Amino acid sequence: MKKILNLGGVTLLSKNNQSQILGSRSGTPCYQNGNQCCREIGNGSLCDAGQCQPNGYCIYF
Repeated sequence: MKKILNLGGVTLLSKNNQSQILGSRSGTPCYQNGNQCCREIGNGSLCDAGQCQPNGYCIYF
């Protein structure tokens, strides 16, 4: 890690900074619906074959 931080232009991000980056985990965790892992998106849900993990992420089959 020290070697990486010694490179020019590399910054260590705080947890708050990390959560602001697009593509980071959203605030809504997944939920299991039968054999589908689902996430609430906008006014609906996105579900696909998979398993909801305790950390709130989907693992899709």
